[in-house]
Amino acid sequence: NQDAAKVLIISDPDPDGAYAAKNGETLLMKIGCKNYTVSRYRSRSHDLDAYAVRECIQQKYTHVLIFDTASSDLQQLQLLSSYGIHVLVLDHHVTAYDYGDYPKNVAII
Repeated sequence: NQDAAKVLIISDPDPDGAYAAKNGETLLMKIGCKNYTVSRYRSRSHDLDAYAVRECIQQKYTHVLIFDTASSDLQQLQLLSSYGIHVLVLDHHVTAYDYGDYPKNVAII
């Protein structure tokens, strides 16, 4: 139910991350999801922004879309998962983890 979803979009602020985040925002608009926020970036790295993770938890987001980062930040993804947040990570970077290493409500593409 997209009316009940509260979605946070997080991305790496480099060109591919920013473009992917914009596409994610467009997708949400096209499916009628109005309750979403694009997290402001604080630094350019391929690590998941810890501030954005705290924002997601404290503001009680139900879903988070993460672009171009986070596939290697298993601890932060586990933290989001422990709060029942549904996570979708789209990242082209190499990670040492296998799909089975991620929590059940974390999808990695």
